Parts: sequence; C-alpha cells; structure tokens
Amino acid sequence: MPTGSETAPFPVFDPSVLNRLAVEINSKQIAFHFAAQYVQLLGGRVRKIQWALETGRYGEVCDAVLSLKVTSSMVGAVSLRELAEAMEIHLPKENECILAELAGRLTTIAEHTSKAVADLVGADDPAQAR
Repeated sequence: MPTGSETAPFPVFDPSVLNRLAVEINSKQIAFHFAAQYVQLLGGRVRKIQWALETGRYGEVCDAVLSLKVTSSMVGAVSLRELAEAMEIHLPKENECILAELAGRLTTIAEHTSKAVADLVGADDPAQAR
C-alpha cells in the first residue's frame, strides 16, 4: 500500500514496488542500494527539470522528465511518477503555465519521497543503506 512521510498529505511511495524489484533481482541489498542512488540523484533531476523549463529547453525537459518517470516507477515513487507523467502529456504542447505549475510541486514531493524511502531502508541517509 502506498505510504507517505508523516507530513505528506498524499501517498508518495509504494514500498511493494521496491520489494518486488528486490525479488526480481534476487537481492534486497541491491534494490535498496538502487533506491539510495535514486534519492541521491533526485535533487539534481528536479533542478534540471526546473532549470530547463525556465530557460525554454524543452528537449532537456523531456529527457529529464522521462528519466524521472522511469526511475520513479522502478523504485515505487508513485507521486513523482504521476507528476512526471502529467508533465509528459503537456510537453509536446509546450504549455508553459501548466508545466510551471507541475514543476512547482516537484521539490516538495521529492522531499517527501526521499524521507519515505529513507524510512524504508532504515537509514537517516539512504545512501548509507547498502
């Protein structure tokens, strides 16, 4: 069942997805390491999307949104995956107002997601969960 951090008013993370990944690759350790790497890269992905939107570089936005969607799907970050999917719908139209509004949610949702992942892997810093 999707969970969020204590302060998130919406589900941000579905741990069953990460647990399924661990079963598929036959390693909880590797799956948790992947989740830790996801969290480490998350801030950069969010900043790249926001910067590319601000500078009108829609090709770069598209690449970063696709990367966010795919990796979020693999780790179980449901809210970020859904947000990336919503952005993907509006990218071909370059609908700046809607894209800016969606991008404005990225930082908060990413923070809640990072906390939820860290809670699952049992570390204050998910990068330490190897």
